[in-house]
Amino acid sequence: MLYVIITLTTVAVLLFILSFFVSDRHKQLEKEFEQLSITMMQDIYQLNKKIKVLEEELLIDTRMQQTTTYKQPSPDAFSAPNNALTIIQNIHEMFQQGHSISEIAKLTQLSEHDVRTIINNN
Repeated sequence: MLYVIITLTTVAVLLFILSFFVSDRHKQLEKEFEQLSITMMQDIYQLNKKIKVLEEELLIDTRMQQTTTYKQPSPDAFSAPNNALTIIQNIHEMFQQGHSISEIAKLTQLSEHDVRTIINNN
């Protein structure tokens, strides 16, 4: 009986020591799952950034389509004094609609400095 107890105790101690050297599969799975989660979060973040850029581009495109109703004056129109008031009014309307100064400058074929001056003066 004593031999059985000693043998069982020895086997238990050996198994206990062996358990420290055997790799734990659950820890490996947890690490892989963590890595997968981090990768997915990075991918989602990048996709969200791309979606925001696309939304901004679409918003700019829709704004540009809304301004197609604006009749673009010819370069000679800026020299005529009676058209100057309508150009100033159009610039103010576009600015109130939320167009940037650079967009207004492109549409009216004026420099950004001129557009800023017109907006600031009135």
